[in-house]
Amino acid sequence: KYVNYMNKQCCYLCSSDEYIVRQGSVRDNPEIKILECTDCGLVYLSTLNHITEDHYESSGMHNGERPDIDAWLKDTQVDDERRYLFLKEQMTNKTILDFGCGIGGFLGYAKQSASAIAGVELEKALQPSFQKRALNVFSNLESTFETGNKYNLITAFHVVEHLSDPITVLKELSGLLADGGELIVEVPSSDDALLTFYNCKAFQNFTYWSQHLFLFNAATLTDLVKQAGLNVNWI
Repeated sequence: KYVNYMNKQCCYLCSSDEYIVRQGSVRDNPEIKILECTDCGLVYLSTLNHITEDHYESSGMHNGERPDIDAWLKDTQVDDERRYLFLKEQMTNKTILDFGCGIGGFLGYAKQSASAIAGVELEKALQPSFQKRALNVFSNLESTFETGNKYNLITAFHVVEHLSDPITVLKELSGLLADGGELIVEVPSSDDALLTFYNCKAFQNFTYWSQHLFLFNAATLTDLVKQAGLNVNWI
């Protein structure tokens, strides 16, 4: 399923063309508006025209420049450790796939507990770093499927909001789950009090980013997951 709201400004989840424009601005492109569906509540950008076919492969999230690897690892260390500690028991002696693994900081922690780890990261400039640190990271989902491997746990930390067609990607990821496997998704919240109740402009200008194509709350994330044919265990 894919709704071309870039022209019609229709909601990706429910196809409604009724929306309000949220307060705040997209930090790196103030011409893009932040829309909120008045039917289902999905928050989405008014256009996706800036996301080209090879956007993520070509370091589009970093304006086409190769990121500083050491700085990136240091910047994500707190979140990487938090996620590892949260899932440590669940990962013990299990096979793990981290989809959209970024620089691979979480994988560095996960290999302490998991029986096998792998990642998927589209950004081609990061492959030399993965090889240097002996991390098995695929450059696309197709390569992941070709191995025939299945995973007990698939993680997607702050990735789904970057996908132009997240339902299709979640369906594909579900095909990589072993029997009884689980998919863990972490996304920023469109209901964050700093965005809504407190109307904090500094936080709005941080969270509303041209790379954040969608923002979800508990209801819209549930809808997304169900449309992908998955069951929600907890949020």
